Amino acid sequence: MLVAKLEDDNELSMDYIMRYFWHKICKYNYLDIEYSLEMYIKKGLENKNKQIVNMLNSALQVREDHPWWDVFKEELEAFSEIEYIGLQF
Repeated sequence: MLVAKLEDDNELSMDYIMRYFWHKICKYNYLDIEYSLEMYIKKGLENKNKQIVNMLNSALQVREDHPWWDVFKEELEAFSEIEYIGLQF
């Protein structure tokens, strides 16, 4: 349902989901990403959607071994700004 709301391209809905649910979406899809979420992110990367690029970056930047690096490997080749930065203290 949350991915469907993201696909609506409603800025308020996206902001709400990002604020309150994005970390939960990432947690529950960590090992086995749901197909609709995977396709939503891939489509956003192909269209160079800045907000989706930022969403993915926030999920990937803290874990070098995050499984999504492999899921989006092909698409990520076009985004040098998405990189592992590790935990900053």
